[in-house]
Amino acid sequence: MTKDLPVLTLDRICGQSSVGRYRDVCLQCKGGDLLVVWSKERQSLESFLEVLARERAPLSGRLVFQGTGLAWVSLTDELAPWAKVGPELTVAARASGMAPEALSEALSDWDLEGTAHMPWEALTLYEQRALLWLLALTEHPDLLLLFEPLEGLNAAQCDKAMEHFRRYAKGGRIVLIATVTPWHYPKDLPTFSLDSPNLRESSAPPAPSWWGATAAINPPETALLPSSSVFRPLAQEPSVAPPVQPLKSEPIAYFLKIAPTPELTHHLRRLSALSFVEPLAQGYLLEVPRAFDQDLGALLSPLNLPADALHPYPGGPS
Repeated sequence: MTKDLPVLTLDRICGQSSVGRYRDVCLQCKGGDLLVVWSKERQSLESFLEVLARERAPLSGRLVFQGTGLAWVSLTDELAPWAKVGPELTVAARASGMAPEALSEALSDWDLEGTAHMPWEALTLYEQRALLWLLALTEHPDLLLLFEPLEGLNAAQCDKAMEHFRRYAKGGRIVLIATVTPWHYPKDLPTFSLDSPNLRESSAPPAPSWWGATAAINPPETALLPSSSVFRPLAQEPSVAPPVQPLKSEPIAYFLKIAPTPELTHHLRRLSALSFVEPLAQGYLLEVPRAFDQDLGALLSPLNLPADALHPYPGGPS
C-alpha cells in the first residue's frame, strides 16, 4: 500500500516574537516540497519554527500537519565539547530499522567518515551540522525544519547540503528552510516572506550592497596608469641565467608507521602543516613543507603516537 504524502496546512496563523508579530500566514505544502521562508528578523523565524514544531502556540489561526514525525535542526544545536555523536547515531539508526551498513554508507555520502566517534569540539562547523542533520534524518521525519542551515559554510559544503535536502524532499517529505539571507539559496526554490501578509510567494530580496562599492570595483581608468614619479624601466636581464637553486618550499616526505584508521586519517588531514597525507597498507605517507619540518614532532604529539612511528621516506615500507 502506497503511503499518503504528508501535508502541512497553515490557516491564518498569527504569532509573536520579541521584535513584533507576524500575521495571517496561510500556506499549504505537501511531500516533495522544498521551500524557503525568510524574514528580516531572526526572532520572528525562530518563533515561527517553534509554532510549526508545536513548541509554542500561535496567537490565532489553525495549523494541521498530516504526516509522521517532525525534526527541527537549529543553528544553535550542539553537543557538549567532549561528547560524540556516534552513540546517538547508532541508537537512532537501530530505532528506525537502519542497518549498520546503511549508516556507514550515509556517513560516507555526507563526507563524514571517521567523525562520528570524534569529540564535538574537534569537528569542523560543516561536520557538526551534517552530523546533526544525519541524526535527524535517521528518524525519517515527514517534516524537516532547518534554521539557517548554510550559515558559515563554504560553497562546496552548501552545494553538498542542498543536494541532500533536495534528495530528502524528493523522497516524499517536506523540507522547510528558514533564513534571513534567502539570496544564499538556489533561485529555483519557492521562496516566501514571513514579513508579508498571507506569506505570498516572493522573489528573494537583492543581496546587500554597500555605498561606494561600485567606485571601488570600477576605479577610473587613470588610476590604472603608472605614476611618472615611480615608474622605472626594468633592468637589463643578465645574458647567463643564474644556477637553479632548490626550492626551499620543496616538501619533505615521511612515513608514519602505524595502522591506518578513519579517525587517525581524519586527524592527520586536518593538520594544515601537512601538505600531503596518503594512507598505505602499513601506515601513512606524509609530506611537510621545509618550514614546518622542525615542528612536525610537536604537531603530531597530541595524537599520542609511538615514539618510533615516524621515519624519513623512502625508508618505510610501501
